[in-house]
Amino acid sequence: MRLQGALRRMHDQLVQGWVAVDEGGEGIEVVLKGDGEYIAETVANVYRKDVFDLGLHASGYCGFKFWDLGDALRSFTNLSVHLKVDDSLIAQVEQEKIESIFDESLPLIFLHIPKTAGTSFRLAANDIFNQDAVWLDYGPESESTTPEVMATVHGGSKESLLKQLKENKVKFYSGHFTVEDYLSLFGRQARWCTFFRDPVQRVLSDYKHVVRNYGVKKSLEEFCQLEWQKNEQYKCARGLSLKDFYFIGLTEEYDRSIKVFNALTGLSVPYLEMNKGKPSIAEAHQDTNEIMALIRRCNQQDIEFYEQAREEFECRAQKLGV
Repeated sequence: MRLQGALRRMHDQLVQGWVAVDEGGEGIEVVLKGDGEYIAETVANVYRKDVFDLGLHASGYCGFKFWDLGDALRSFTNLSVHLKVDDSLIAQVEQEKIESIFDESLPLIFLHIPKTAGTSFRLAANDIFNQDAVWLDYGPESESTTPEVMATVHGGSKESLLKQLKENKVKFYSGHFTVEDYLSLFGRQARWCTFFRDPVQRVLSDYKHVVRNYGVKKSLEEFCQLEWQKNEQYKCARGLSLKDFYFIGLTEEYDRSIKVFNALTGLSVPYLEMNKGKPSIAEAHQDTNEIMALIRRCNQQDIEFYEQAREEFECRAQKLGV
C-alpha cells in the first residue's frame, strides 16, 4: 500500500490536507492528533483540484478539513494526521514551521475598496454576525460610521479603538480606509480581508456610480484622469503584501470568492448582490476602445497588482478545494 498526503495549519480554527492510498481512495477516515493525542476525526472527501492536476489522486476527492478547533491547537508542538483504520501516519507538521498565525483577538478587518462588491460582502456579513458586532468606518462625514469609531478614530483618540473593539466583542470591522490608515494600530498579523477588481471595470463602475448618485458632470475621460482615481486599489492596499492578507476575493469571481471565504473561516456568509449598476456583479461594463485604453494607461500599477492578486486568489482557492 502506498500512502501519501499533506497537512497544513491555516490558522487556529482550520487544519486541512489531503490523503491518497495507491493514488486513489475516496471517503477515507482520518484522525488529527496533537503530540500523539487525539484531537478530532473526519472524512477525506473534499475535491482538491491541485492534487488531481498533479496526478496524485485519481479523482481529486481526497481533501479533508478540521474546523472550529478552538484553543486545542495552541498547546501542541506537533500536529499529525493518521488513517483511522490502522493509525498509519499520513503527514505531520511542527508548530515552529507553521507560517505566521493571524491575530484572532482582533475582528476581521475588511478593506472596502470602492466598487469592488464590498457593499454586498459587508451586508452579507451582517447576516451572520450580530449587528452590534459589526463596526464601520466610512469617514467622519458618513452616517454609516459607527458612533464609537467616530468618537475614537475621528475624535483624536484612535489608539483607544482597540480597547473598544475588544470590550464590545466586535467581529467585523469595515470601511473605506486604506491599509496605511490602520496598519500601525492593527498590525500586519490582523486578519485583513479585501476584494480586488479588474481596474478598468472598477473605474467604469465608479464613474457610473458617482454620476447616478451624486450628479457628477465631468466626462469619463476627465474623471479617470483625476489623481485620486488612479491606481486606487494599489494605494488602498499599500503597506501589505498580497500574502499578508488573510482573505482575497475577486469581484469577477464573487460567488467563488464567497466560497473561498467560507471555506477559510468556517462561516456561512450568504451570496448577495447589492449597490450594483448592472444586472450582475460579474457582468462587464463597456465603453469605447479609446476610453478603455486611457483607463489602462492611468492605472498601470493597478493592472499589474490585479494580475498578481488573481494568481494569489487562484492558488488559495485551489488549496481550499474551491
